Amino acid sequence: MSSDREPETALEQALTALEGLAARRETPGRWDVRDLLLALGARIRIEGQDAVLEACSRAHAAAEALGEAWEVAVGEELALACAEHVQSVDPRYLTLPNYDFRYTTEARGRLEDRLRAAALLGLEAPAHLMERVREADRLLAAHLAERGPEGDDAESP
Repeated sequence: MSSDREPETALEQALTALEGLAARRETPGRWDVRDLLLALGARIRIEGQDAVLEACSRAHAAAEALGEAWEVAVGEELALACAEHVQSVDPRYLTLPNYDFRYTTEARGRLEDRLRAAALLGLEAPAHLMERVREADRLLAAHLAERGPEGDDAESP
C-alpha cells in the first residue's frame, strides 16, 4: 500500500482491483492481495471493524469467485510477511550499531494490519508461523527495553 494514499482510498482501489480479477477469472498472486490486506487492516486499526463491513462483503464476494487461488495468495502473503519479521529480528542483527529498529517496528505494524484483515476475512496464518512471530516479538521487545529511551523512538511491537 502506498503510504501517500488514505486508507479509505487505498481500500477502494484494492477492492476494485480484486473485483476486476474475479470478473476476468484471473488467478490472484500474493501481490494482488497485499494492498487489500494492508488497506483493510489499516482501516480496521484506525476506525474499527464496523467501518469496513461493506468492504468485507465485497472482498468475500470476490474471494468466493476467485476460489482456492484467493486463499493460496493470502496464505503466501501472510507467510512471507511473517518470515520477513522473524528473519529481521535475528539476534545477530539486533546487536549491529546500524540496525534499523524503526523500520522493523513499522514493518511489524504492517504485518499486524495484514493479520487483522485476514482474520476478519476468515483466514489466518498457520499456528507454527504465529508462534515464530511471537518469539520474534519477545526478542525485539527485550532489545528495545535494553536500548531504553536513548535509542531511536521506535515503538515496541
